[in-house]
Amino acid sequence: MDSINKKIILLSVIMALVTTGVVYFYIQNKTQIGLKGVKKVTVFVAAKTLPQEHEISEIDLKQIKIPKEYINSNCITDVKQIVGKRLKESVIKDEQILFDRLVDNDEMVLSYKIPKNKRAISINVTEQTQVANLIKQNDYVDVIASFEKEEIDAPNGGKAKLPRITKTILERVKVIAIGQELKTTQDKNQKLPVTVTLEIPSEDVEKLVYASDFAQIRLSLRYIEDEKNINTLGVKREDFEISTLNNTR
Repeated sequence: MDSINKKIILLSVIMALVTTGVVYFYIQNKTQIGLKGVKKVTVFVAAKTLPQEHEISEIDLKQIKIPKEYINSNCITDVKQIVGKRLKESVIKDEQILFDRLVDNDEMVLSYKIPKNKRAISINVTEQTQVANLIKQNDYVDVIASFEKEEIDAPNGGKAKLPRITKTILERVKVIAIGQELKTTQDKNQKLPVTVTLEIPSEDVEKLVYASDFAQIRLSLRYIEDEKNINTLGVKREDFEISTLNNTR
């Protein structure tokens, strides 16, 4: 009798295991079939925690695939729309990069737009300095300074003040703002700006400040594709005296 009971119990256990196995494989099979039918989309997440105002590069990102129905409406699927942008706020590791977390180019303050090793500095301008108000944002200019005016005898018997030297002190300098405007305007009635803001190498900042304090400055508008430097020695009063003497001989 005991032998029969043991056989029944053993058979029951075997049947239970078989049934469990069949159910398990059935569920697994259905799950795999279901997953194969789910459309997934590649999105970008932070490879590490990124701080606020960070400029995103490709090494800051990693790709993951998630079901389409789980995608945030602000998610980005094109890496070109992320790289080079800055963050409005920090993003933690593995968090999706969303459009509303990025600073748009039009929203970027000037400090975001200045390249490394460059500085933005403003100088006062007049209509003459600013080439009759024809210089616009993103133009390139040369900065010319006339230094140390001194009084000399004029041909008519009076006195005249002439600069001892006039020299191009900076070449191919980018204009990044006209007055307080960071965008080019087509308004023909635009008032003459009081200042022009230039983007210059950091090592040239002191040179420009010195010139703006102790010299008369002019801006010379360059052809947009002209990248050649002149590197002149400047013009002195003596150069005109020699030229005058040569012309009278």
